[in-house]
Amino acid sequence: MLLAMSKDIRVILIKLADRIHNMHTLDALRVDRRKRISRQTLDIFAPIANRLGMHEWTQELEDLSFCNLYPKRYNTIRKELDKRRRDHRPIIGKTMAKIESELAEAGLEGTVEGREKSIYSIYRKRRERGVPLSEMRDFFAIRIRVPTVDDCYRALGTVHKTYKPVPGGFKDYIAIPKANGYRSLHTLLFGTFGQSIEVQIRTEEMHRVAETGVVASHSRYKTGKEKSGPQMPIHSWLVDLLDTQQAGDPSDFLEHLKTDLFPDEVYVFTPQGDIKKLPKGASALDFAYAVHSDIGNHCIGARINNESVPLHQELGNGNHVEILTARSAVPTPLWLNYAVTGKARAAIRNFLKNQQEGDAVKLGRQLLDRALKSEGLKTRLRTDQKIELLKRIGREDWNELLADIGTGRRLPKIVAKQLLPGSSNNRASTTAEPLPIKGIEGMSISYARCCRPIPGDTIVGLFSHGRGIVIHKASSMNNKTCRNVDKQGKRPDNWIEVEWAEDIKTTFEADIRLEVVNRRGVFATLASVIAEEDSNINHVLVTARDDRNSAIRFTIEVRDRKHLAQIIRRLRARRSVIRVSRTRG
Repeated sequence: MLLAMSKDIRVILIKLADRIHNMHTLDALRVDRRKRISRQTLDIFAPIANRLGMHEWTQELEDLSFCNLYPKRYNTIRKELDKRRRDHRPIIGKTMAKIESELAEAGLEGTVEGREKSIYSIYRKRRERGVPLSEMRDFFAIRIRVPTVDDCYRALGTVHKTYKPVPGGFKDYIAIPKANGYRSLHTLLFGTFGQSIEVQIRTEEMHRVAETGVVASHSRYKTGKEKSGPQMPIHSWLVDLLDTQQAGDPSDFLEHLKTDLFPDEVYVFTPQGDIKKLPKGASALDFAYAVHSDIGNHCIGARINNESVPLHQELGNGNHVEILTARSAVPTPLWLNYAVTGKARAAIRNFLKNQQEGDAVKLGRQLLDRALKSEGLKTRLRTDQKIELLKRIGREDWNELLADIGTGRRLPKIVAKQLLPGSSNNRASTTAEPLPIKGIEGMSISYARCCRPIPGDTIVGLFSHGRGIVIHKASSMNNKTCRNVDKQGKRPDNWIEVEWAEDIKTTFEADIRLEVVNRRGVFATLASVIAEEDSNINHVLVTARDDRNSAIRFTIEVRDRKHLAQIIRRLRARRSVIRVSRTRG
C-alpha cells in the first residue's frame, strides 16, 4: 500500500474513506471486534489522516474510535461539552464581536468564527495535563480568516492589542509549517471575563489546506501547476517510510511508523540555514541521517550552536547543527540506542547487516579451511566440488554457504565430511523427501531416545561418530542423566544449533505417562482416544501401583507438540485418568 501511496496519494484517500464508512457501521459487530478495529483506527488510520493534513477526517476517526473504546468517558466529555456550550456562548459571542470591531477599525477584512474542539482532543489534552475535566478552560477557540499572509500578522498585532497574550502561548506555523503542511498563527489570550481563549489566524488558502490536507492541492499538483504545498513534504515522507519498510522487519517498521505518525517536532537549522524537522527527542545522529545516509554512516560528532557535542546529544528547537565526519567512521550497534527516527534506525540496521554478512563470510572460510585440514582435504576446492555441494544442500552461492558456517547455522565439520570421496552416494536418500531439520543436508540424522524431541521443541544437534547428527532437546545439553550426552557432549565443538524445517510430513515418537483408576475397559478406552486423534501406539508398559491405581506408559506417534497437547487434553478429560504428562524416553 505504501508503494502505491508514494505513486498516487488517492490510494490512501480511498482507504481512509473506506475506514470512516466501516467505523460508522461497527454496531453490528461483537464488542471485542469493535474495540480491536477502533484501536487499530486510533493508532494507525487517524494519525495517517492527520499526517496528510486532513483535519476533518482525523477528528471523525478519532471520535468514532474513542466512542467505541471508552463509551463512558466519551459520554462524560460530551455532556460536559454540551454544558460548557450553553455557559460560554455569551462569552465567545462578545469576544468575537470585540475582535471583529477592532479588525474593522484597523482596516482589515476578515471572517471571525467560533469553533469547539473535538471530544477526543479534549480527552487527550486532559490526560496530558493531568487535570480534572472541570478545571479545563480551552474547550472553545476563535478562528480568524484574512486574505493574505501579511494580513495574518497585522491581525495578530490587533488581537494582542485588544487582549493580553498568555506568555509562551504563541506559535508561528506560517514561518515554520507542520510536517503535514499545516500553516497558521496560534495565540492564547486572556479573553473576556478572564477566560483563556485560543485564537487561530490564517488565510483562506491555509484554511482549505488545514481542513482537507492533500485533497486541497491534489488536482494542481497532478497537473504540474503547483510543486509546493502539502503534497511535496507528504510525498517525501511516504518515500522515506517506504525505504524504512524495505530495510527492516515488520515489528521495527511498525515502531518507526508510530514514531513518524506522532511527530512532537523540533526544528533545527543546517549550516546553510535550511530547516530540518525531526521528532522530539531526536539526536544529532538523527539529524545526520536526515541530511544524507552517507553523512550518517560516517559521522563522528557534531557542533550545536558552535559547541562540540557527542552524537547522542538531544536536539532542541532552533539549534544550529553541523555534523563532523570521517571516512574511517562506521555505524556500531550502540547507535541504535539513541537513534530515534525510522530513517536513521533503518539505515544503521542495513549497514550492520551488510557488514555482518561480510564478516561472517570471512569467518566461515577460516572455519571451513580448518575443518577440511582435519579431514585431510585440500583447502583449495575445485569448482565442480563447490557446484556439487551447493546442489546437494540447496544453495546457489558459495558465499551464502560460508556465511551460514560463519554465523553457526551450519557446522564446518559436517560440510567438510560432505566433500569426502563417496559422500555423494547418499544423495538419493537425502533428497527423496524434505528433511525435518534445516542445515544438515547430506548428513545422517537420528533422534535421541533419552528426550524424544518433536517439532515445536527447542532442539540442538550432537555430532556422534558412526551416527551422524543426533537431535536432542536443548534442555539435554546440561542433563547428566542422558547417557549419550554424557559421552559425546563434553566437547563444545560437537554441538550444533539446529532448527526444525517449516513443512514436516513425518511423525515422531513421544512418551506419555498416565495414572489411572483400575477399571474394566480403561485401557481400551485410552487406546480408542489416541486412535481418534490420528495417532498410533508403538509401545505400552503397565505398572500396578496398588489395588486401585495403575501407571501406564505409552510411546505414541505424533506430528508435533500441538498434536501431542491435543492428545493429552483428550486423555485428561477421561474420568478414569488421575493425571497425564509427557515423560523422558
